[in-house]
Amino acid sequence: MRLTYNRFTVQVDRTDDDPKFRDGGDGWGSGESRLLYHVKQALLADGYDVIKKRMYLDGHYTVGTSRNEQQYIRDRLRKWYLHAGTSPHVDLAERFNRTGRIILHAEGNIPWRKNDPAHPRWVDTLVQYKGGGYDGCIFEWNYAYYDRHGVFYSLFHSGRMGCPTSQELVSMFVNQRVSYDRRDVYTYDLRRETILPACGEPELGGWHTFAQECNPEHVTQVGEWFRRYDRRRRDFLTTCDDCGGAFAAADLKPDGAKGNGGIGIEYTEKRCQSCIDAEEERAEEAREEEEREAAEAAAEGGRMPSFLDD
Repeated sequence: MRLTYNRFTVQVDRTDDDPKFRDGGDGWGSGESRLLYHVKQALLADGYDVIKKRMYLDGHYTVGTSRNEQQYIRDRLRKWYLHAGTSPHVDLAERFNRTGRIILHAEGNIPWRKNDPAHPRWVDTLVQYKGGGYDGCIFEWNYAYYDRHGVFYSLFHSGRMGCPTSQELVSMFVNQRVSYDRRDVYTYDLRRETILPACGEPELGGWHTFAQECNPEHVTQVGEWFRRYDRRRRDFLTTCDDCGGAFAAADLKPDGAKGNGGIGIEYTEKRCQSCIDAEEERAEEAREEEEREAAEAAAEGGRMPSFLDD
């Protein structure tokens, strides 16, 4: 879903990822309700604090047999709102399904930020930004995800710079608390596997870039989140530093721990369970070989080995 902000309207265009919005068993307007819900989620992702509500509950006069079903989107502080305009009886969902576009009319103190390079619009994108900020930690990497409909999820946020909501993350860009130029943030378009220039960003990489460049501990935590909570249950892959084989990032075993210069540690190696098991088997075989050699040496000396020999 793509939103285009004009002076007194918002144009909503369908994208390939959008579903069909049809009336179900909830009666007239259920498809339109779901459509407006997706529009609301896109507005939230763009940093606008809005809600969806039935118009008559806010005291607006509505007409027709379906008057109690008519809904709109408004600012939480009632400064502005979006509605179907002069055709309240038109089913917006049916029109969107048929033409791929609807126009919502805007009333009130309209706050649109048009063509703002510091105001990003992300879809199916993993966002890595400098969060944290507390005693003993200047910053630590935090992660958020915008799904294919632009809905925001905070995978991990911490400290005074952590962002549990999309509005807070977007405001960091608007207020220039983070920027691409300072390498405060990286975005990974999960629809792509190569680094591509886009939207003025220095780099836009896919999952492969994230898995290769980031702390292995973060890679496995993010991979586990997608396995458990992503609606499509995607199991993103990574490669083992030992054998080079591909396996699910959620099954990654971070290794090579070292200090990060502060109070924390970081990992430098990605290993699969097969390589770890093989290493443990080799270590066990080496121990057994040492014990056997010790037993043979003790037998040759005419006495049995003792634990005191260690």
